[in-house]
Amino acid sequence: MNTLRNGEYFGDTNQRVNLEGLTITDTEYTHSYVDWHYHENAYFTFLLQGNMTEGNRKEAYDCSAGTLLYHHWEDPHYNIKPDIFTGGFHIELSQSWFDRFDIQKSKVEGSFNIKDPALKLLVYQMFKETKGDDISLELAFNQLLLHLFSQLTHQKESTERKPLWVGQINEILHESFTESLNLKELSKTLNIHPIHLSRDFHKYFHCNPIL
Repeated sequence: MNTLRNGEYFGDTNQRVNLEGLTITDTEYTHSYVDWHYHENAYFTFLLQGNMTEGNRKEAYDCSAGTLLYHHWEDPHYNIKPDIFTGGFHIELSQSWFDRFDIQKSKVEGSFNIKDPALKLLVYQMFKETKGDDISLELAFNQLLLHLFSQLTHQKESTERKPLWVGQINEILHESFTESLNLKELSKTLNIHPIHLSRDFHKYFHCNPIL
């Protein structure tokens, strides 16, 4: 499997900015298909133009302009690009950057699609910062990145705090979304007392099951 070193991507790099612990690139993708590979550093990809498909070991994403992806270090993935101009903005973070700001990479693992519009806007703001002559670029980037990781960590912890049965009900909803949720049947299936389920159901699903 190919390993891409710091700042390497399958394409033509139009701009490269090196800050302490960070490598920032604006790249035009030139390969219609990129086989399984991984990068030695964690990085963000913000798709500026065009579209592509990216897959990892868990799922595949149809990416269009405005898509924001995070890739953990050495996390394998592949890419498929149609025959159109497609370019992306990358923020690559070395181990030294994580150490410098005392951020544990394990808190944000894997490759995933970040859908929060506020975080997308934040990364687009970083892209715009690289097009100016601001001498405080490094300070601005670090402040924005620290805010970004703070939000990602908070979102992950909020998800992890959800009870196991929340995920189980989500699976039931996907498999039989046209059927009504009956409290008695759900309680029996999930082996949870009806009173407990009734009390917390609205908190996670913003509606009540049928009694």
